[in-house]
Amino acid sequence: MEGKYQKQLEELKAAHEKELQALKEAHKNALQACQARAADEEAKRHNVDFKKQLADLLMTADIPLVDPPADDPAKERISTDARICSVLRGLQGSNVTAEELQAHLQGALADSALSLQTLAHCLGPSPACEAKEVEEALVPDKYDLGDKMQLAQFLEKANIRLVRVEFLQKLHREGRRLPRRQEAESAHVRVGDGVRTALATHEEVLGWARGEKTEIGRIVSVSHVWEAREHPDPYGFQLQKLATSGKLRGQDCLFVDYVSLFQFKRLDETQEESFRRAMKNMHVLYAHEHTRTLRVESLTPEGRIKDAWCHGELVEVYDLRSGHVKPVLAADLIQNRTAYHQRGWCVAELQWSSTRSESNRSQEVDSSESDQAGVAPMDPDTFRATVGDTLKFTHRSDADAVMQLQRRVFEEKAAGCKALKLSNLSADALAVGLTSLDRYPQLESLAILQSVLTPNLPQLLQVLKAKALATLQLDHVGLLEEGARQLAEAFCLCSTLTTLTLSNDGAWGVALEALTQNTTLTRLSLQGTAITEGGASVLLKALQSNSTLARMDLSEADVGVAALAIARAMQEKQVACDVSHPHVELLRLMQSWGESWEQLEQRLHQLLRAHELELDFQGKRMGPCLGIRWWDRDGRGEGMWARHLLSSGHSPSLMMSSER
Repeated sequence: MEGKYQKQLEELKAAHEKELQALKEAHKNALQACQARAADEEAKRHNVDFKKQLADLLMTADIPLVDPPADDPAKERISTDARICSVLRGLQGSNVTAEELQAHLQGALADSALSLQTLAHCLGPSPACEAKEVEEALVPDKYDLGDKMQLAQFLEKANIRLVRVEFLQKLHREGRRLPRRQEAESAHVRVGDGVRTALATHEEVLGWARGEKTEIGRIVSVSHVWEAREHPDPYGFQLQKLATSGKLRGQDCLFVDYVSLFQFKRLDETQEESFRRAMKNMHVLYAHEHTRTLRVESLTPEGRIKDAWCHGELVEVYDLRSGHVKPVLAADLIQNRTAYHQRGWCVAELQWSSTRSESNRSQEVDSSESDQAGVAPMDPDTFRATVGDTLKFTHRSDADAVMQLQRRVFEEKAAGCKALKLSNLSADALAVGLTSLDRYPQLESLAILQSVLTPNLPQLLQVLKAKALATLQLDHVGLLEEGARQLAEAFCLCSTLTTLTLSNDGAWGVALEALTQNTTLTRLSLQGTAITEGGASVLLKALQSNSTLARMDLSEADVGVAALAIARAMQEKQVACDVSHPHVELLRLMQSWGESWEQLEQRLHQLLRAHELELDFQGKRMGPCLGIRWWDRDGRGEGMWARHLLSSGHSPSLMMSSER
């Protein structure tokens, strides 16, 4: 019996313990559920603060970004946003370091495209809603890209400060590096006879826009690479290029992003808002008609980097852990050696700059005037097809933003452009520019200077057929004689062309008769063109029969003895238009002093044969000049020499003496 009772007692005890354990488990679960709800509520309340903290961490996280593989359907069905949300919600409320965040994201998203924009809109309670808000926030504002005052108002509204060139020169002399905007605001520099803030004030910029006298010369936007994540120019190479560039003048004010915009870490909402406004309207600085662009395309040479590392050079950058700017070893920075033309935002700045009405307002800092380093405007379809897929972006989603903004800027500038000047273009670059002209509906004036035209002649002929151009200028385009004939024939068929300038190309001498057959031209310039004696005779006959041409410019053109025939025809009213040429003008003057045409012709032939020479003055070739000795009409003045500089071209010099 005792054994039976003992067994029942043990069973009751076991049942009691089981029930007690169940009660404890239920209590534990209830407590955990309550804590979870409280944590969720706390997370929601602190969502905004966490987002700001996370954004700060992201600025220092080195996250490699790649596109998701196209051959993995499972991953394609899982949105990038959903995977990012999963990681971030797991981190929410934690004290996450930059290194830990990097590890989490690399592990979970190694095969996903990632951007700060995506991260930002995934953090809120309604990702779809926030995505729409982010998208709307990134839509650029509307600014007139030809209005000087609107440029100044944009700089003021976005709180962008321009850097005086004198400050850059001072930094270079002292062996320093570019400071952040936050530190540059308190810097000063000597300008002229006074001391000024290193950054131009908004009041000065507004005064410049109103045409007032200020210490702002030109506004120049600098396009350059960031050679390290923490600092764009840790070795001072770009600073040296800018400070010593002959393309900059005193009182130029520059947009240099690191110095002009508030940099990480921005400490308040005012600085954040300034940065956002600047970034979403960055094209204004590079496409505006009242700015110029100076490109620093080269990277710091490897030898210079090695020397900096060996000597332990320090660079002042913001340190997240200490919350202060402090010197760090240049060798410890995260380097980026991607070439300029492979970087998405650099190419975007390059393209925005090319849409100005004069392409030579965008220059490479090392290029010379003879270099064909210019960039022509590229239509959006060509841009996407030729370079869109080759560009590298810090965040892959930036690619679409760049494509869309390039299209918007190009179409806006092309739609209103009436006069376009393309300069210093290679054959390929000029082909791009001529192809884009069908997107210029109001184009009336086209100039092509210092560019390779011959391979692109068919495209130009097509432009002449399709466009109602009133003005065309071709200068130093290296045209061959056959090309000159083809173009001259095309000019004859242009019913809208009134002003034609064909300068500094010898080939036009073979097409003079065809050029003057145009019945709409009122102004024709053949400045610096080599014209044979036979060609000059043809030109004279054409001028005598042309009744619409009002002015012809032959300055710096070597017309030889034909100058006398042209001068005589003009004096005797056989030519209706005004012909501008130093020899012609001087011969007419001498004839008015009493010299007969026969005397002038005899002297001219003799002197052309006997006195052709080239002068060398301080290593520079001098152009033709005429010296005339005369007494005035009253017989006053003794042996006075009047030297008349006729041109700065490369023709032989001529000395003519005339005595009464």
